[in-house]
Amino acid sequence: IYNLSEGTTFIEPQQVSQVDLGWSVKTGNPTSFLVEVSADPDFSNLVFKQETREQKIRTSDLANNQKYFWRVTSFDDRKVPNNE
Repeated sequence: IYNLSEGTTFIEPQQVSQVDLGWSVKTGNPTSFLVEVSADPDFSNLVFKQETREQKIRTSDLANNQKYFWRVTSFDDRKVPNNE
């Protein structure tokens, strides 16, 4: 079982179109992560979605002075998600 930092976080870029995001794994050994950034807290309007094997990623094409919410889902080597 993999545990990522709890909760959803919002970011608010000032005058940039990209933001570096990073996270930590509490337990386990996930092999990949799905990073989603949304303009809405319910993630109904995704503006960025990308899979990575790293515990960091650089977003792109974000609007200035807009609030964003982001979340990370971890996956094991069989691509089974873990949202704990």
